Amino acid sequence: MKPIAFLNEEEIRLLQEQEAQLETDRKRTPEQILAIYSSGQNILVSASAGSGKTFVMVERILDQLSRGIGINQLFVSTFTVKAAGELKERLQAKLTEKLGNPHLDPQLREHLLRQRQLLPLSDIGTMDAFNQKLLAREGYRLSLSPNFRILSDPSELLQFQKEVFSQVFESYSSGSGEEDFYRLVTNFTGQAKDIGGFRQVVYQLADFMDALPQPLEWLEQAVSAQEPQALQELVRELYPAFGKSCLAAADQLYDLTQDPDYKMFKKDGQKTAVFLKHEQMIEGLRLLADQFVTFETWDEIEASLNQVLLLLPKTGTITVAKVKYDFLKPLVDQAQAIQALPFILEQEEEVARLLEALKAFVKDYYQALHEAKLAENAFTFSDVSHLVLRLLRDFPDLRADLVANYHEVMIDEYQDTNSLQEEVLELISNGHNRFMVGDIKQSIYRFRQAEPEIFNQKFKLYQEHQEQGCLILLKENFRSQESVLTATNGLFKHLMDEEVGEIDYNQVHFLVAGSPGQKQPEQQKQAQCLIFDQESEGPLHEGHVLVAQIQALHESGVAYKDICVLVESRTRNKPLVDLFYQWEIPFVEDQGQGSYLQAVEVIVMLDTLRTLYNPLQDYALLALLKSPMFGFDEDQLARIALQEQIVSLSFFEKLKKAQAGTGAAPDLIEGALKDKIQHFLEYLEAWRAYAKLHSLYDLIWAIYNQRHYYDYVGALPDGAKRQANLYSLALRARQFEQGGFKGLARFIDRIEKILAADKDLADVVTEVDEDAVQILTIHKSKGLEFPYVFIYNLDKDFNSEDLKKRLLLSRDLGIGIQSVKLLDTPNDQPNHLQSVRLSVPSLTYQRIQQEKRRQTLSEEMRLLYVAMTRAEKQLFLVGRGKASKLAAAYPELTASQFLPASDRLGYSNFQDWILAVTAGFPSFKEELAVKILGQADIDLREVQKDVPTLPLDPDDLKDNRQSEQLARALDIIENVDRLNTLYQPAIQLPTVRTPSQMKELYQPVFDLEGMAQMVEVKPQALDFSLPALGAKKSTITASQLGSSLHAFMQGLDLSQGRVDEALLQDRLQQMKLEPALAKALPLTKVLDFFQTELGQLFLANPDRLYREAPFAMLQTDVASGEEFVVRGILDGYLLFEDRIVLFDYKTDRYRNPARVADRYRGQMGLYAQALRQSYGISKVETYLILLGGSEIQVVALVDS
Repeated sequence: MKPIAFLNEEEIRLLQEQEAQLETDRKRTPEQILAIYSSGQNILVSASAGSGKTFVMVERILDQLSRGIGINQLFVSTFTVKAAGELKERLQAKLTEKLGNPHLDPQLREHLLRQRQLLPLSDIGTMDAFNQKLLAREGYRLSLSPNFRILSDPSELLQFQKEVFSQVFESYSSGSGEEDFYRLVTNFTGQAKDIGGFRQVVYQLADFMDALPQPLEWLEQAVSAQEPQALQELVRELYPAFGKSCLAAADQLYDLTQDPDYKMFKKDGQKTAVFLKHEQMIEGLRLLADQFVTFETWDEIEASLNQVLLLLPKTGTITVAKVKYDFLKPLVDQAQAIQALPFILEQEEEVARLLEALKAFVKDYYQALHEAKLAENAFTFSDVSHLVLRLLRDFPDLRADLVANYHEVMIDEYQDTNSLQEEVLELISNGHNRFMVGDIKQSIYRFRQAEPEIFNQKFKLYQEHQEQGCLILLKENFRSQESVLTATNGLFKHLMDEEVGEIDYNQVHFLVAGSPGQKQPEQQKQAQCLIFDQESEGPLHEGHVLVAQIQALHESGVAYKDICVLVESRTRNKPLVDLFYQWEIPFVEDQGQGSYLQAVEVIVMLDTLRTLYNPLQDYALLALLKSPMFGFDEDQLARIALQEQIVSLSFFEKLKKAQAGTGAAPDLIEGALKDKIQHFLEYLEAWRAYAKLHSLYDLIWAIYNQRHYYDYVGALPDGAKRQANLYSLALRARQFEQGGFKGLARFIDRIEKILAADKDLADVVTEVDEDAVQILTIHKSKGLEFPYVFIYNLDKDFNSEDLKKRLLLSRDLGIGIQSVKLLDTPNDQPNHLQSVRLSVPSLTYQRIQQEKRRQTLSEEMRLLYVAMTRAEKQLFLVGRGKASKLAAAYPELTASQFLPASDRLGYSNFQDWILAVTAGFPSFKEELAVKILGQADIDLREVQKDVPTLPLDPDDLKDNRQSEQLARALDIIENVDRLNTLYQPAIQLPTVRTPSQMKELYQPVFDLEGMAQMVEVKPQALDFSLPALGAKKSTITASQLGSSLHAFMQGLDLSQGRVDEALLQDRLQQMKLEPALAKALPLTKVLDFFQTELGQLFLANPDRLYREAPFAMLQTDVASGEEFVVRGILDGYLLFEDRIVLFDYKTDRYRNPARVADRYRGQMGLYAQALRQSYGISKVETYLILLGGSEIQVVALVDS
């Protein structure tokens, strides 16, 4: 068809006027019309929440198609695959609607029909999808196969990283720069043998580089910028900046003195002492501020800093009218940081050396990792982006073809673009055909390396220089009632600016109701902030506040599915979920990522596959036997286990002996159990044979179908989710084999590596169509909307862990590290540390930390904006706090539009921000009602249970004889009760007992005097040593100490025939215990033990030593005459041809070792009996190794 010209400015203006005259509630705004029809230049659309940006994009694409542009001439980038699918669906519907017009021009009809057919093949998708398609088509230019695969599974990528890291690390460990490399590694790991800390630093830096268009060039520049001479000018810039901070603090203090509650004068007209002091501070700070601009030497700076610190309170906190103000604290911190500059600058040479060594290692690692991926033909999305960038840079003809092909390059969610993506977009556009849609106020993906500053820079550029591009603001919100919008505007106009939030929230960005229906007074429901008072005594908490509100909404006719609870993270979800169960509120919880392999039904199937691969794996085999597929109970498994007394024999061999009737106790295997075992072995043999000839996918489905396991899990609670997990396992197995990996063995090995690395696979997403409250993270809610929204856990502190890492990175500032300095601490006292390790943050580290602090809080602020703008009808914010403290925590402000930046940066959660604005700007209370609720204010509705509330007497029912079936049932119940009474001892007898339970049968009764002796403890010398900085107070329980000691002894390497202090310390490092627990282990006594006769026997016979050995044996109950199984784990024993030496470690505190021996004699007797039965050796020597006294003692109990 013949192309149709685009509208010019005058035609667009006329269209806007016509639209304004339409008599309809929902009409296009002038800005929407401008965004749909403008052309000929780059366009940036700043689309506020609910402003209809998807509508605009669909209408714009439709207009271009209607003018003769082909769908293949449009590049449309979306942030997610789901968004791309929705965009295509809307376009399909719009094209179908337009084609339904009988008066449509025939040529246009033919063109639009063709575009509808081509829609599935169009370049409407994510940047990753476009890059993959382009690389598959054009990768031959780089000698790449088009059949590459994507490393979308983090666990597989981790395996690549580990293997490459190990190779590069080994080469550096034995290379010429070994000393510099050793200094680098120990800087990030200390003296520990575990290099995990250094590995994580390397991974972190490489991941950061992946999002940069020129990663290796950035690495070079980032390191060179840290050279000491390059930092000198930077240091000089700090002093004037500190002077500005002094002036700002003086202004804030002056504003405080103008507060109506501030007392300036006494009754006699004289100034108060506080006012005089504050006047002195204000005048002094203003005077000193100038000195930081005109300084000449460091001595002048140091003198001025000292004067500032003398003026200010040490804590940075002042109190006026019983209200504490902390706005001086950042100034105190800044002054102290500048005082430390000479010391920090001394370390900069060491920092430069460390960075050079880090650069060399990371450069080699980065290149080696890329080569390893090339060899496997497997890439991450970032790798694909870099390869596409290389194609576009190195092959001008390819770029020219793309530029000529694309009439327009459209980008959705532009605020979440990174610099790598931005360069690709720039290269495929012609310089004036980009259409970018986004909202910096909704940029919440910096943790995925999004760079909102890219959007912000263009916003400012187009705002100030219209010839560079067209800026269009979509302010009208068509989602929320006006009450929600005014609450949102009222909060953020006092919170969000360039300094914190990265954009000025002013009239330009205010949300405006887009339709008359959003403004109807009867529809307005004031937003509410509900704070539970933690000082209110009683069983209720903030979760009950939420439950009561949901109950009230539901009673008023609101469906559960119209309610959404938003949380910043899932860490505090469990108490809320428990409450929803308790109060019978149906809900659907977003499970997030990374718990797939922990689902019970998946665990069962993985153990099934492990058993098929190797049935000699006892744990997997037992799990399969106990699973619903075969249903063996503990009694049956115990009977099978007793078919062979040799402990080391696998359970599979015992199973075969039980089935063949050749075991040690064939009478325990009755007919039904024997048939059950035969049944299992037949399935196992058939599945193993099937696995050799069929794919993993077919094998898994054969198991599902033959044992009806898929149907079984579907009948369980949350059955649809469970079935989706099983279905996904089969699909993942097929995907694994399609990636070039074949066989059950390799699949199991892959799963084991994932689990060994403490990783998991992504959860399966299932559709939700029930009437249930949704619990979502704020990130997951983006793009969604709900009539009623609760933002929960307002008081949860922001996550600031990333600010404390040993390595901080910034695209502009470079690389910041903490260098370790050993400080001598001379002291003549014994046991005094000769030196301490001090971590010194580099100057760049501190600058990046400040930058990231602002960026983190800015993103948290935008996260709150996203959460609030999800609500359509009413918004609730729920938190908790102590009412007495909240009342005095936030000051009223008079002079400023914004909360002071120092306050906004100092607050640590959403609740602080909200309450500070409420207190500082009282008019905000008209837009957001803040209520402090105690126990008595929470109105919970009792849940109606569908059960009879009055007890029924069975005799009354029998006398009535209304039903013969009922009478017969009651007679059966009576008989059961009679039999229960008759055989009570046997019923109460557990099938399985442990030696700890059996010990009670043998334990002697201690008299009071003897018990007192048992618990008496010698006075201990007081320990005045200081705890480590930041150490947490902990209490070590006897159970923790005992478990840790057993684990310590189990893993101790005795193969060298000696035990010394170095070996013990190595073992301690391997265990990675808490410092307090590690300190509590009696290592001196362990060392002394190996000097005893028994200890020497250990060292002389390590091949005869069995540690942490499980056992099981039959015993007969005296009361009932019934048999039961005793199961337990032996600490260890030495196995000789003619005797067994049994031992057990005890950490009980004691005074009399004989009493401890008596206490454990019965338990040790059971152990000895089990060993006799297992090995047929009658002589068992039994020892207790006592570690709870002042010195090691080995007590012999039995010699028989």
